[in-house]
Amino acid sequence: MKLQITLIRNGITAGGLEGRFMGLSGEGLTAAGRAELEHFAQSGHYPQVARVFVSPVRRCMESARIIYPDQLHAIEKGLRALDYGDFENRTYGEILGDERFLKWADSPHLLACPGGEEPHDFTVRCVVTFDNIVKLMDKKKIPNVALVTHQGVIKAILNRYCLPRSVYSAWKVCYGGGYTLDFNTESSSARILREF
Repeated sequence: MKLQITLIRNGITAGGLEGRFMGLSGEGLTAAGRAELEHFAQSGHYPQVARVFVSPVRRCMESARIIYPDQLHAIEKGLRALDYGDFENRTYGEILGDERFLKWADSPHLLACPGGEEPHDFTVRCVVTFDNIVKLMDKKKIPNVALVTHQGVIKAILNRYCLPRSVYSAWKVCYGGGYTLDFNTESSSARILREF
């Protein structure tokens, strides 16, 4: 069976514009971020879907309400952002002199931030959550869904499922942007139908 799954990054936040490691920060969208999503939604930027799954982090829940105001949103804990631990809500400039940061910055895909989530655990969480959503879609014959989540979650999903394969850092996801995937349940792989 083929399914359509749209991955959407949350809208703009002040911390994101400042280059902060937002992770689990509860910051909401900026006025400009809300306006941009409203404009995108009104201009048909996002596809119509049967279900919407959302990260429990505030900026994603706000984004989902703007993009899909007339649908129920299933809060999915597995779609939350990476926990940056001690570096949460701080900029590069604020932690550049921290030896722990310099060590982590050498291998951010292998090492956890101090007090944060292990990168491998984060990837596994994203993949398991995505697999569970696909299984639900398949079982209930839901043809299309949207996941309103974070850049890192989207990149982890794309890195695992999209053909041809690419490296994690090669995927680019703008605020309010994302990808619509054609997901094949038999091969457990996806191809990109649309990038926005």
